[in-house]
Amino acid sequence: MAKSKILLGLGLCLAMHSATADDSAPAKAWEHYKQHFISQDGRVIDIYQSRVSHSEGQGYGMLLAERFNDRRLFDTLWNWTRNNLQARRDGLLAWNWGQRPNGQWNVIDYNTASDGDLLVAFALARAGQRWQAPAYTDEARRLAKALRENVAAEQQGISYLLTGYYGYADEKGGLVLNPAYQIPSAYRAMGELDDKAFWEKVEQGGATLWQAACDNPSGLPADWLAVRKGKAGTDEGHPAHFGYEAIRVYLYADWLEPYQSPCGGEQLLERYRKDKRLAPWYGLDGKTASKDEASAGYYAIASRLAERLGRGEEAKKLRETADKQIAWDPDGYYAYSLYLLAVAPR
Repeated sequence: MAKSKILLGLGLCLAMHSATADDSAPAKAWEHYKQHFISQDGRVIDIYQSRVSHSEGQGYGMLLAERFNDRRLFDTLWNWTRNNLQARRDGLLAWNWGQRPNGQWNVIDYNTASDGDLLVAFALARAGQRWQAPAYTDEARRLAKALRENVAAEQQGISYLLTGYYGYADEKGGLVLNPAYQIPSAYRAMGELDDKAFWEKVEQGGATLWQAACDNPSGLPADWLAVRKGKAGTDEGHPAHFGYEAIRVYLYADWLEPYQSPCGGEQLLERYRKDKRLAPWYGLDGKTASKDEASAGYYAIASRLAERLGRGEEAKKLRETADKQIAWDPDGYYAYSLYLLAVAPR
């Protein structure tokens, strides 16, 4: 396969960052991230959540190590992930690792989080390409196959990856899905390594889910949806919010070329212009919102969104806020992860 085709499949042809950004801020944030959130043996630590580790966090750390061209750290992160989370017979990752009630540190929950597996596989695929390391590519292929064989679902001809191996079906037989688990550039990378037709269908299903997520008075994507007979609606088991989860829809859309603007982007920027700030969540009723201010990660993602939509001055202001605020939350693993994934080298 031609190298150019692989690069396109991996979603590496991504947009350049705004020239107005503080070029030193991402490097400083990355140094803090490595020292504060990554243990010497390669565990990404969520300090606010009792210092646990997630498959998602390992995927974020691996993607960042690849972006910053740090193969030694990438190896350390992957070795910890493989040795501690790849504890299921089906080859997927246990999603949650931390301190058990008896004081031992081990897997807490053996269920999967499909975005965690997908992020790790995506990082491995990118690393295999960057460093010409077939072993990484083979591991990515194995994870892609395990996802396809164990967490795939179809309703009314629309294909999805389940949120987890079990526990994400509602009482009415619907699938409980998270729009922020849809990562189109990762789906394309998996399609280059595994069953291309399957991953194309999953990407199409994800695009359908993104569009359905905005079918509410706010126009913003919902954090969670329930899909019944192919139709998506707000999941009653989660708050009717856009926020902590769905902000990543705009992050993952930004990773894809050619760029396809997801729904709700204009509405989010309009809320920013109106309120002079971003909130960590907005109600899907279009009326309610948190009184708190969003983290640096939100501002960094919104900056990329504004730049994609041709709003250069707004993008600059959002990025300046992100660069300032990132230092205000030194223990915020999630805020730092989103910030770096939005502004790190591509």
